[in-house]
Amino acid sequence: MDIWDERDDMVVHGTDPYNAEPSPRTLADRTLTPLDAFYSRDHGPLPDLDPVPWRPTVDGPVERPLTPSLEDLRSDFSRVDVSLDEGGPWIQADLDEQGSPWAWQHWRTTADLGEGETVITARARDTAGATQPESARHLWNTPWARIRVTCRS
Repeated sequence: MDIWDERDDMVVHGTDPYNAEPSPRTLADRTLTPLDAFYSRDHGPLPDLDPVPWRPTVDGPVERPLTPSLEDLRSDFSRVDVSLDEGGPWIQADLDEQGSPWAWQHWRTTADLGEGETVITARARDTAGATQPESARHLWNTPWARIRVTCRS
Protein backbone atom coordinates (compact mmCIF):
# COMPACT_ATOMS: atom_id res chain seq x y z
CA MET A 1 0.00 0.00 0.00
CA ASP A 2 1.12 3.56 -0.66
CA ILE A 3 0.80 6.62 1.57
CA TRP A 4 -2.88 7.08 0.56
CA ASP A 5 -3.79 3.50 1.59
CA GLU A 6 -4.20 2.56 -2.05
CA ARG A 7 -2.57 -0.18 -4.06
CA ASP A 8 1.03 0.36 -5.14
CA ASP A 9 0.07 -0.27 -8.78
CA MET A 10 -2.48 2.58 -9.01
CA VAL A 11 -1.91 5.02 -11.89
CA VAL A 12 -1.58 8.31 -9.99
CA HIS A 13 -2.61 11.45 -11.92
CA GLY A 14 -2.18 13.90 -9.05
CA THR A 15 -1.31 13.91 -5.36
CA ASP A 16 -2.89 17.12 -4.02
CA PRO A 17 -5.74 16.37 -4.23
CA TYR A 18 -5.17 12.65 -4.76
CA ASN A 19 -6.44 11.35 -8.13
CA ALA A 20 -5.67 7.81 -9.26
CA GLU A 21 -7.11 4.83 -11.08
CA PRO A 22 -6.35 1.13 -11.20
CA SER A 23 -4.03 -0.22 -13.84
CA PRO A 24 -5.75 -2.13 -16.69
CA ARG A 25 -4.16 -5.41 -15.54
CA THR A 26 -5.78 -4.96 -12.11
CA LEU A 27 -9.24 -4.97 -13.71
CA ALA A 28 -8.67 -7.63 -16.38
CA ASP A 29 -10.66 -10.85 -16.10
CA ARG A 30 -12.63 -9.77 -13.01
CA THR A 31 -16.35 -9.55 -12.39
CA LEU A 32 -15.90 -7.16 -9.48
CA THR A 33 -13.41 -4.36 -9.00
CA PRO A 34 -11.35 -5.08 -5.86
CA LEU A 35 -12.17 -2.60 -3.08
CA ASP A 36 -8.59 -1.37 -2.93
CA ALA A 37 -8.58 -0.71 -6.69
CA PHE A 38 -11.51 1.68 -7.09
CA TYR A 39 -10.92 4.99 -8.81
CA SER A 40 -9.95 7.64 -6.33
CA ARG A 41 -11.01 11.16 -7.26
CA ASP A 42 -10.70 13.89 -4.66
CA HIS A 43 -11.53 17.55 -5.20
CA GLY A 44 -10.12 18.77 -1.93
CA PRO A 45 -8.97 17.58 1.46
CA LEU A 46 -11.03 14.89 3.17
CA PRO A 47 -12.88 16.11 6.26
CA ASP A 48 -12.20 14.39 9.56
CA LEU A 49 -15.72 13.29 10.54
CA ASP A 50 -17.19 11.00 13.14
CA PRO A 51 -19.47 8.75 11.02
CA VAL A 52 -21.94 8.07 13.84
CA PRO A 53 -23.43 11.57 14.35
CA TRP A 54 -22.58 12.99 10.90
CA ARG A 55 -25.31 12.70 8.26
CA PRO A 56 -25.44 14.23 4.78
CA THR A 57 -28.59 16.04 3.68
CA VAL A 58 -30.14 15.32 0.29
CA ASP A 59 -32.62 18.05 -0.60
CA GLY A 60 -33.55 20.34 -3.45
CA PRO A 61 -35.40 18.97 -6.52
CA VAL A 62 -35.93 15.52 -4.98
CA GLU A 63 -39.08 13.53 -4.37
CA ARG A 64 -38.39 13.37 -0.63
CA PRO A 65 -35.52 15.01 1.30
CA LEU A 66 -33.28 12.55 3.14
CA THR A 67 -30.74 12.65 5.96
CA PRO A 68 -29.30 9.12 5.79
CA SER A 69 -26.89 7.56 8.26
CA LEU A 70 -23.74 5.77 7.14
CA GLU A 71 -25.57 2.47 7.64
CA ASP A 72 -28.43 3.73 5.41
CA LEU A 73 -25.92 4.57 2.69
CA ARG A 74 -24.42 1.09 2.92
CA SER A 75 -27.79 -0.67 2.78
CA ASP A 76 -28.87 -2.87 -0.07
CA PHE A 77 -31.71 -2.12 -2.43
CA SER A 78 -34.88 -3.50 -0.95
CA ARG A 79 -36.57 -4.05 -4.31
CA VAL A 80 -36.55 -3.50 -8.05
CA ASP A 81 -39.77 -2.71 -9.91
CA VAL A 82 -40.24 -3.37 -13.63
CA SER A 83 -42.69 -1.76 -16.05
CA LEU A 84 -43.51 -3.03 -19.54
CA ASP A 85 -45.38 0.18 -20.33
CA GLU A 86 -42.65 2.87 -19.91
CA GLY A 87 -43.54 3.51 -16.27
CA GLY A 88 -47.16 2.39 -16.32
CA PRO A 89 -48.07 -0.45 -13.99
CA TRP A 90 -45.08 -1.80 -12.05
CA ILE A 91 -44.35 -5.38 -11.06
CA GLN A 92 -41.82 -6.37 -8.41
CA ALA A 93 -38.81 -8.26 -9.77
CA ASP A 94 -37.02 -11.10 -8.00
CA LEU A 95 -33.60 -10.11 -6.67
CA ASP A 96 -30.65 -12.45 -7.16
CA GLU A 97 -28.24 -12.96 -4.30
CA GLN A 98 -25.83 -10.04 -4.22
CA GLY A 99 -22.17 -11.09 -4.26
CA SER A 100 -20.98 -7.88 -2.63
CA PRO A 101 -22.49 -4.64 -1.35
CA TRP A 102 -20.42 -2.89 -4.04
CA ALA A 103 -21.64 -5.03 -6.97
CA TRP A 104 -24.57 -4.42 -9.29
CA GLN A 105 -27.82 -5.89 -7.99
CA HIS A 106 -28.99 -8.43 -10.56
CA TRP A 107 -32.73 -9.01 -10.82
CA ARG A 108 -35.11 -11.05 -12.96
CA THR A 109 -38.75 -11.28 -13.87
CA THR A 110 -40.91 -13.25 -16.27
CA ALA A 111 -43.28 -11.40 -18.59
CA ASP A 112 -45.46 -12.22 -21.57
CA LEU A 113 -44.60 -9.77 -24.33
CA GLY A 114 -46.75 -9.45 -27.39
CA GLU A 115 -45.29 -9.21 -30.86
CA GLY A 116 -43.72 -5.85 -31.61
CA GLU A 117 -41.72 -3.28 -29.70
CA THR A 118 -41.74 -2.98 -25.89
CA VAL A 119 -39.81 -0.66 -23.59
CA ILE A 120 -38.78 -2.44 -20.39
CA THR A 121 -38.15 0.02 -17.54
CA ALA A 122 -36.61 -0.78 -14.16
CA ARG A 123 -36.32 1.33 -11.03
CA ALA A 124 -34.77 0.54 -7.66
CA ARG A 125 -36.04 1.33 -4.19
CA ASP A 126 -33.78 1.36 -1.14
CA THR A 127 -34.51 0.22 2.39
CA ALA A 128 -35.40 3.81 3.38
CA GLY A 129 -38.15 3.81 0.73
CA ALA A 130 -36.41 6.25 -1.63
CA THR A 131 -37.08 5.47 -5.28
CA GLN A 132 -34.54 5.87 -8.06
CA PRO A 133 -35.38 9.05 -10.05
CA GLU A 134 -37.06 8.82 -13.44
CA SER A 135 -34.61 11.35 -14.90
CA ALA A 136 -31.14 12.54 -13.93
CA ARG A 137 -31.81 15.96 -15.47
CA HIS A 138 -31.72 17.78 -12.12
CA LEU A 139 -29.79 15.22 -10.10
CA TRP A 140 -26.43 13.53 -10.07
CA ASN A 141 -27.92 10.09 -9.94
CA THR A 142 -28.62 7.12 -12.16
CA PRO A 143 -32.15 7.34 -13.59
CA TRP A 144 -34.52 4.48 -14.38
CA ALA A 145 -32.92 1.88 -16.66
CA ARG A 146 -34.72 1.46 -19.99
CA ILE A 147 -34.24 -1.01 -22.82
CA ARG A 148 -36.22 -1.29 -26.03
CA VAL A 149 -36.84 -4.86 -27.28
CA THR A 150 -38.61 -6.16 -30.37
CA CYS A 151 -40.47 -9.51 -30.22
CA ARG A 152 -41.14 -11.46 -33.41
CA SER A 153 -42.98 -14.73 -33.81
